[in-house]
Amino acid sequence: MTLSRCWLLFVLIGAAPVWANTPATSTVELHHYDTETIARLNGGGTDGSADIDTNLLIFKALGDAPAVREMPIARTDHMMEQGLPICSLNRVKNKSRDAKFLFSLPVNFYLGYQLYQHANAAPLPASLLNRKNQISSLKQLMQHYPRNQIVIPKTYSFGDALDQAVAEIPPRQITAISTSHYYQQFIAMFETGRADFILLYPTEMQAYLKMTPELQVRHYPLAQAPQFTTGHLMCADTKQTREFVRRVDTALRKLYRDPLFVEANSRTLAASEAAQIRQAIRAQAAVK
Repeated sequence: MTLSRCWLLFVLIGAAPVWANTPATSTVELHHYDTETIARLNGGGTDGSADIDTNLLIFKALGDAPAVREMPIARTDHMMEQGLPICSLNRVKNKSRDAKFLFSLPVNFYLGYQLYQHANAAPLPASLLNRKNQISSLKQLMQHYPRNQIVIPKTYSFGDALDQAVAEIPPRQITAISTSHYYQQFIAMFETGRADFILLYPTEMQAYLKMTPELQVRHYPLAQAPQFTTGHLMCADTKQTREFVRRVDTALRKLYRDPLFVEANSRTLAASEAAQIRQAIRAQAAVK
C-alpha cells in the first residue's frame, strides 16, 4: 500500500463519527440507567415500586417487549439523536425533549416534586414559605442557607418550570450525582448527611422510607413545581419506534381502567394523596 493510500485510510478512520462504533439495530431497544431497576424489570417480578410495576404491566400487555439494557442517560440520548430505534423508560417530558423525541402517553403519575429535609434540622422559617406552606423559591432557600447542599441528579429533568428553578441555584451548593445505582446512591447522599436537602416525588420517598424507617424527614411542597408530573416512554423518531409507541399507547388506554395499574401508581401514598393520583389517571383515561 502506498504512503498516500495509508494516509487516506487513516483520515477516514479518524473522521468516523463516534456513533459509528454503536451496533446498528433494526428492532427497538429499551434503555434505563439504574442497575437494580433493570434487574427487576427483566426478572419480571413486581416489587411495589410504581416505576417498575407500571412498566411490567405494559410489557405483559405487549407480550413481546425487548429486554431492558443498562445505559447512562446521556449515552441513550446521544444514540437517539443519531436516529437509532431506542426508547428510554420513565422520562419526564419538557420542551426541548418534545421537540426532538417521541413520547408515549403517561406511564407513571406522580404528585409534584417536594423538598425533603432531615427531621432533626430546624424547620424552614415562615419567610421562605407562601400561604400554602410551599417553598416560594429554591434560589431564596439556598441563599438563606449558604453553607447547605442540595443533591441533584445529573442529566435529569424535573420538567420545564422546576428545571429553571434548579438552574438558579448556585452551582457550589449543588451535589450532583451520576451513577448506574441511581436511587441507592442519590438518596444515600441525603441519608448520610452529605446533603441537607433533596428533591423527590412523594412516591419515591415513601417507598424508600418503608425500606429505611430510621430515616426521619420533613417535607415541603414547591410553588415552582406543578401539582402532578408524569413519566413517559421517550423514543427516537423512527419507523420502528413510532409503531412501538402506538402499541404502548393502545395498551395504556386499557391500563388506565385497570385497578392493578391504578394501584401500582398510588399504593405507597397516604389515602388523600392516592386519591389525587387516581383522579389524575381517570382524567387521562377520559382524554380522547
